[in-house]
Amino acid sequence: MSATTHVSTDLATAQAARAARTSFRLFVRNVTVLVAVGVAISWWLVEFTDFFPTIGGLLGLGGIFAWAAFLSNLIREDRKKEMQQAIETKVLLVSSTTLYALLVLMLFVVCVAMRSTIIVIGPPDGEKRVVELRSGNDVIETINVGAGEKVKRSIFVPLQNNVVVAKVVGLPETNVRLEHFGRQTLAVPYSFTSQPTLLAVLPSSLVTSAREATIRILRKRGDAWMVEDESTLPQYNGRSIWVGCSADVKVPAPVITQWQSDGLSSAVVKRLRDPVATTTTPLESGTELRVCVANGAAGIIASGETTVAGRGKEAFPQQLVLDEGDDAGRCKS
Repeated sequence: MSATTHVSTDLATAQAARAARTSFRLFVRNVTVLVAVGVAISWWLVEFTDFFPTIGGLLGLGGIFAWAAFLSNLIREDRKKEMQQAIETKVLLVSSTTLYALLVLMLFVVCVAMRSTIIVIGPPDGEKRVVELRSGNDVIETINVGAGEKVKRSIFVPLQNNVVVAKVVGLPETNVRLEHFGRQTLAVPYSFTSQPTLLAVLPSSLVTSAREATIRILRKRGDAWMVEDESTLPQYNGRSIWVGCSADVKVPAPVITQWQSDGLSSAVVKRLRDPVATTTTPLESGTELRVCVANGAAGIIASGETTVAGRGKEAFPQQLVLDEGDDAGRCKS
């Protein structure tokens, strides 16, 4: 064998070895990127949604993989080897596979970055609750949660206003800020009862005599007091007044017990435990409020002023017992 033949053989061997190393590196790179993309998507599904068990069931036993394994038993071994070879040649040994996988990952990241996850933890009292998420007057999501259950719901973050109102029947509303690629947790009922909420009550001497009333809520903005809400209630009848939540919110049992312990008559307690509501916009801690109650020709019959306590700083709800009349001139905006 001539020297030229030896050189050609060595060169071919070196080229084959180089090609094998390049092919192996490409194979490892593609497999690594595909695994990384799959793990990233699976991590988001686990941490931000409740879909992973469903998808896992679809792919696992009784799902796609089970059917694939069943069908593979019907195929000859040489055919399966041909399919494996084709996948390796056309996917795992193609340099563009990495690019396509990264493009899929980028598209996935862009999509999930426009969403936020609400995690709702069910109440410990054994009662099933329904959480509504509202944007303005529209209900954008309804979440059913059982006792002790944890539900994750991925929601599109609105472009204009990323603050939504969460509402559970019988509990105060609370604001929830939706953050891009973020998670917010709502624990029923604590996340709602820790929301600053004011319950204003008339002096006991006025409760049973009050009939129609106009309720005015003033809020301090800078150095001026501005009217926040004004409602005329023909059937007011001396009931307690919610400020910052809906009328469906129940007066807690400890509050009713306290009224009874304070010596209020059953007729007074009966009216106070059936509240009315004014503004339902959730309150912010530190807000200075005035509550004024006018009763027809009698004018202002009761008024009071308070500063809203911080979230969870005071037992739910914060109470304000109004003073008779308006000697301090609180009700002038």
